[in-house]
Amino acid sequence: MHTVSEEQCGVQQALCEDSRRSHCEEIFVATVEQLNQTYVLTPADMKDAYMVHIVDQYTEDHPTSSVMIFTNTCKYCQIIGMIFNEIGIDCVVLHSMMSQRNRLAALAKFKSSQVRIIIATDVASRGLDIPMVDLIINHNIPNNPKNYVHRVGRTARAGRGGTSVSFVTQFDVKLIQAVESYINTKLSLYEVNEKEVTKILVDVMMAKSEAEIVLDERNFGEYKWIHKRKRAILEGEDPDQREKERRKKRREEMKKRKEAFLSRSNRFPKEKAAASTAGQTTRESNKKTVKAEQSPSKQTQKPLTKTLHQKQTKTSKGKKKKNI
Repeated sequence: MHTVSEEQCGVQQALCEDSRRSHCEEIFVATVEQLNQTYVLTPADMKDAYMVHIVDQYTEDHPTSSVMIFTNTCKYCQIIGMIFNEIGIDCVVLHSMMSQRNRLAALAKFKSSQVRIIIATDVASRGLDIPMVDLIINHNIPNNPKNYVHRVGRTARAGRGGTSVSFVTQFDVKLIQAVESYINTKLSLYEVNEKEVTKILVDVMMAKSEAEIVLDERNFGEYKWIHKRKRAILEGEDPDQREKERRKKRREEMKKRKEAFLSRSNRFPKEKAAASTAGQTTRESNKKTVKAEQSPSKQTQKPLTKTLHQKQTKTSKGKKKKNI
C-alpha cells in the first residue's frame, strides 16, 4: 500500500517556501483571479489513480460540468483515454496522430456536451474555441511555463470561474516552482482522500498495462512515423531529406550545448589554476610533515639497537668468565 512518504513531505515544504509576498507594489499576474489554481502531491506511479479518483469525484459532484485533461505525449493521451473507457468513464481523446475527421468528431462531441471529458495534448491548448470548461487537469507539468498558461486559459473565460489541478511528483518540484514564478501566483494544495485512491489503484494499474499492450500490438509508434512521411509528401517535400535535415539540426543543437557547457566550465581558469596550485602546495606540505614525523622515529630506533647489542655482548663476556 502506497502512502505519502517523507520525500513527498519535503516536496510540499519546498513548494510552500517563500510563500509570503509583498503587496505594496502591483505585480503582473499571468492568470485571471477567477481561476482557482491547485496542485496535488502524488508519487509518480500513483498519478493515474489520483487522476481517476479526482475526475470521478468531480463529475459526481458536478454532473453538468466539463473536464479537460492535458498530457505531454500522444501515446499517453491514448492510454489515459483507454483507462477511462475501461473503468467506465466516457471520454474522447484529441492528439496530433488522429486524422482530421476524428479530431473534428471528438471536438463536436465535447462541445455538444455528449461527452463531458476530453483528454488532449498541447494541440488543444490554443487556437480552439471551447467556451465552457470548468476543470483543467495537468497530468504533467509542462517544461515551458507559457504552455501552462495556455492550458489553464481554457477555463475561467469571459468572467466565469474555473479550477485547475496540476499533479506534482517528486521530479516536478523545479518545474512547478518555475511556473509559480512565471505567473506570480502560489498554487494551493488540493485535498485528496488517499484511502479512496488506494482502493482503485489495482484496477487502474491493470487497465493501464492492458492499454499499453494493446498499443504495442497496434504499433502505435509506427503510425506517428508514417503520419510524418505522409504529411511531408502532401507538402511536396522529400520525407528522407526532411529526416536528414532534422538529424543535422539535432546534431548542431547538441554541438552548441556541448560548447556552452565547456565555456561554462572554463569560465574561471585563473581561479581553477590557483585552486590547483593551492592543492599541490598543501599536498607537498602534508608530505613534508609526514616525513618529519617519520624521521625522528628512525633516529630513536638506532640507539635502542645499539644498547641492546651492548647488553648482549656484556652478558656473553660474563658467561665466558664464569665458565673459565
